[in-house]
Amino acid sequence: MDSLRDDMTQVVGDELAARYFVRPVNQSSALLFEEPSFEVPVRVLRQRYAETGELPGSAALDSTEVRSAVLRLYRVDYSLASRYEKTSKREA
Repeated sequence: MDSLRDDMTQVVGDELAARYFVRPVNQSSALLFEEPSFEVPVRVLRQRYAETGELPGSAALDSTEVRSAVLRLYRVDYSLASRYEKTSKREA
């Protein structure tokens, strides 16, 4: 992620990369828990975060259904990333 702005500059140009990829905007936490939580209501996860500062880690949200939903929702992003990766490797 450290090179995201540099990488995106090559894709969208310096002006857009500087505007949208200079700093991370997603809230995150150093405190993660891994017990299965993919069927836990969001309000319960928010309450846990408010009380403990913990967020579910990747394993906590991993299930076949979740993977399928993510792949479906981000199909275009995965395609773009794949094309970019192939182009980068050819240029290297």
